[in-house]
Amino acid sequence: MVWFVPPDMPLIWEQFEDAFFLFNPFSNETHVLNELAVEILQILRTGPASLPEILDHLGVEMNHVTDDTTLPYRKLLQELDRFGLILPVVP
Repeated sequence: MVWFVPPDMPLIWEQFEDAFFLFNPFSNETHVLNELAVEILQILRTGPASLPEILDHLGVEMNHVTDDTTLPYRKLLQELDRFGLILPVVP
């Protein structure tokens, strides 16, 4: 699966200590995100990427990656998709 942030989506950010508040004008919702979610969104704003590509950008050691280690990242991508902040690339 390859994900991307729609290029026309204006995301409005505010940071307060370790929390990031993101307002999505398309859904009129505000989301509280952690630093990892913000990093992933920033990666996907530069262009579509698969989970292995995202992990590579994050500096995750790829030769030690298992289903257990990718589970938190996959869940986070699903949550960002559910929030409408990212979309899967449809072939």
